[in-house]
Amino acid sequence: MSVVERSQPLDVSNVDFGIDDLVDLPDLVARMRAAEPASWVKFIGERALHLNTYELVSAGFREEGSIPGHIFYQETQQPVMGPTVQSLFGEPHRLARALQAPFFRQRLMPGYVEPIFAPVANELIDEFVARGQADLVQEFTKQYPMRVIMRLLELPRSSDVDWAQLAWDMIQAAYDLDQAVRAIAEFDLHVGPIIEERRRHPGTDLISALVTAEVEGQRMSDDDVFSFVRLMFPAGSDTTLLGLGNILGALLTHPDAMARTLSDPATESRWAIEEGLRWQPSVAHLPRRTGPDDIEWRGLSIPGGTAVLLSVMGANRDPAMFADPDRFDISRRPQATMTFGLAAHHCLGIHFARAEMDLALRTLLDRLPNLRLADGPESAQVHGALLRGPERLSVTFG
Repeated sequence: MSVVERSQPLDVSNVDFGIDDLVDLPDLVARMRAAEPASWVKFIGERALHLNTYELVSAGFREEGSIPGHIFYQETQQPVMGPTVQSLFGEPHRLARALQAPFFRQRLMPGYVEPIFAPVANELIDEFVARGQADLVQEFTKQYPMRVIMRLLELPRSSDVDWAQLAWDMIQAAYDLDQAVRAIAEFDLHVGPIIEERRRHPGTDLISALVTAEVEGQRMSDDDVFSFVRLMFPAGSDTTLLGLGNILGALLTHPDAMARTLSDPATESRWAIEEGLRWQPSVAHLPRRTGPDDIEWRGLSIPGGTAVLLSVMGANRDPAMFADPDRFDISRRPQATMTFGLAAHHCLGIHFARAEMDLALRTLLDRLPNLRLADGPESAQVHGALLRGPERLSVTFG
């Protein structure tokens, strides 16, 4: 077990890693890491331990006896969404993943491309391609993953329901519990009758597959299905829209990487995505909370009930793991990033998200020739603290 070696810590007492718009987060975390492997910071107003290095973040994911993956979500998410794979642990967590994981296996991804991913991407591009200019955030990345999920679940499109806003409000429980509760109530009002109908008359959509799935003689209850859909709806849209925006922003501000991707999209698109998500992960750090007892862990004294931030940004840019980590370089072929988590709580939708973004990126580059920023590189700036992405990507093409 490693022992933390400390130098002079960086004073970040004026920064809240859950609320502030940390445009300079990569540089800030690099300076924190250079000073010490873990830093005491502020997170949504409370004192939290920020793990800065690849070694500590990896250990934080793996060593759940010390840094549990479920307690924080039981506090913030479960009262709103019900039990999910993020808030469960032990045998219930294992069984929930066993019931849900089959729908996201890598071998199934080609079956999603032509009937869902490709039509959605092309429909969105059709809406602006004739103009020769667009804001790719407002007109593509914010719309694409939401429409994909709605098509996957076969949810009806209606002018009476702002599904995108509901998705965003649903994951804000740690910041605005009342808003999240209202969003969940409205979501359940619309989705509840659909789940009931699919259980009576299953179709070919994902909800139908969920209500008929069986593992070890057990099936999902209606509450289980609700919780799964509640979580997938925002998690599968918001993180993807931010990640896709970060990838596009990286390519648009790095002409050599864009040229390499265009030279062989079938091969290079995948690596542009992996490197983009390493360089600017859409989830900068994942919150955890320790149990009630004080612990000694990896040379750190951690009081009971402490919030712990697993810094995906810190791990993904750790020079001990990635050479010249602050350089965006799609030739590095990164395969050991923390972008999608690790161990028991790694992202169930990892293959789905990768395939979804790969199709979107290749379609955009194919249909929007000579794609370039309409303004300077600063217009692609990434914003946010925990969830991060560009606010706009104004481009011209053709």
